[in-house]
Amino acid sequence: MSCLQAAGGVTIPIYHSNPANEAGFILLDSATRRVLGCHIVGEGAGELIQLAAVAIRMGATKEDFDRTVAVHPTVAEELVTMRRPVR
Repeated sequence: MSCLQAAGGVTIPIYHSNPANEAGFILLDSATRRVLGCHIVGEGAGELIQLAAVAIRMGATKEDFDRTVAVHPTVAEELVTMRRPVR
């Protein structure tokens, strides 16, 4: 089951990052702000998605991601600096 199917047709806020060499998306449950899914493309994506998967399994919210200190300059900082939904 995809995270979109799991939301039962509810509009899901999507946060997007698209720096020069990579892209990422975070999908949320609009009612609880819980992170339902994450997509990452680019260098180091395999290691980054593993870390995101741990947070998602633990029930992390968008606010949990926002409170995380970004390591700069890295691709990983994109996961915790997405501030405005694109949808």
